[in-house]
Amino acid sequence: MIDGSPIKLSELRGKVVVLDFWATWCGPCIEALPKVSKTVAEFDSKDVVLIAVNQGESVEQIKKFSERRSWTFPIALDVDSEIGDAFLASSLPTTVIIGPAGEIEFIHVGAAPGLASQMQQEIQGLIKPVSK
Repeated sequence: MIDGSPIKLSELRGKVVVLDFWATWCGPCIEALPKVSKTVAEFDSKDVVLIAVNQGESVEQIKKFSERRSWTFPIALDVDSEIGDAFLASSLPTTVIIGPAGEIEFIHVGAAPGLASQMQQEIQGLIKPVSK
């Protein structure tokens, strides 16, 4: 993570995890990431987590960039694009939605109109209903 702490996706099992691969130089990323963040924020954080995975940039550059935009979502570092390669994020932005079982459920490439509403439906479908 940008603060130096490690993160393991396996520790997030049971939650829907949204990985958004981005970079500061990517205009469509800068357009899409706040929408992705807002969509994830509509859900309870015990059910859905966003991790914005920066591709290949320095901690200082990312911190300055995100602070100017008042971004508060978690940012992970992928300095050598190893994580992006593992998730086939060859184009930016790429948004990967991982279900509670730890399986990739949906992949979105680009910042298409309607991405937020489509993601909202997909995430809702992955959250298990609470039994009463």
